[in-house]
Amino acid sequence: MCGCGGFVMQQGIPLNDLTFSKMSKKERNFWNHFLKKAQEVIDKEDAKRKIDDKTKKAKKKNVILMPPLSLKSKYEEAVKKYDGRKYCQVRQLEDIFDFQKEVVEE
Repeated sequence: MCGCGGFVMQQGIPLNDLTFSKMSKKERNFWNHFLKKAQEVIDKEDAKRKIDDKTKKAKKKNVILMPPLSLKSKYEEAVKKYDGRKYCQVRQLEDIFDFQKEVVEE
């Protein structure tokens, strides 16, 4: 188990300072950008859902999100180029986003 920043605990290697210290600058920059983008999409959806909850009085739990094209492309790069599934944050994102279906435009 790992503490994964703003993400819920999952099995895998945490992308933390120790892990980053063993990576090239290019790979560190990739992960920082990817995780920042993912968090922005999650925050935007959370804000939208809060507005919807106020008007509809219904809370949706465990909704799987469709990732924007840019996030899906970064996810695919993470998995293929950087063996991303070994990291707990990537596994957590797989529980939040449906990376297997067609993506929505941004």
